[in-house]
Amino acid sequence: MSEIALAKALSSNLSWKILDLLMHESMQEDKTIAKSLGVPLRIARGQLARLVEAGLVAVREKTSSRSKANLYYLSGEAKFLQYPPRGYQHLSEALITNLVESLGQNGARMILKDIGTRIGEDIGRNLISIASSTVWDPQVYADLYVNRFLRQMGTYPALRNIEEGKLVYEQSNCLFQELADKMPGLICDILDEAVHEGVDKALGVTTSRSACKGHGDPSCVFCVTWQKEQSGKKNS
Repeated sequence: MSEIALAKALSSNLSWKILDLLMHESMQEDKTIAKSLGVPLRIARGQLARLVEAGLVAVREKTSSRSKANLYYLSGEAKFLQYPPRGYQHLSEALITNLVESLGQNGARMILKDIGTRIGEDIGRNLISIASSTVWDPQVYADLYVNRFLRQMGTYPALRNIEEGKLVYEQSNCLFQELADKMPGLICDILDEAVHEGVDKALGVTTSRSACKGHGDPSCVFCVTWQKEQSGKKNS
């Protein structure tokens, strides 16, 4: 099992959902997985490919007289690691520790930055695809990213301020809190910042962080800004 492939595969929240589904539903076709999780088939297939590459999911072909289909199921390695969620935090810590030991601090930073950026870009593209408005402005950002996406992720976000070209929000809960407490330099300053950079790149905004739970603050506070020409810019 490649540590780098494993880290990349587990960098997406969708991976956890797929593993949970396969834990309870055994063998499933990619179409069934996509429908069950409410995601486009191409996205489900892409994430399944990463899980297969990491050795967490196995696949076999099912052939009938009318069609062929791939069946996905948990591999022996995934079952050995005892999914679902009760082991995720410990596994994530072990993965990052092994990355540092194998690649050094700089190598681990590069991998985590790449993972975070990809996560953020995926989030941004998905938000754009579900936006009902053709204009991406602070209010749409607040509605879809802060009040919808972050709330669904369990970060308990709250808007502090919203005005033309600027939005400030805070998170009282961190998805990586246990890891952030132990490794703020890697989790907060590399992985989390890269996620926001990825979202920024997709949406054309700039995010800065003025407070961080991993560094001892009571909450994480973010300021998102738009250039004047961007605040009324239409999505392409």
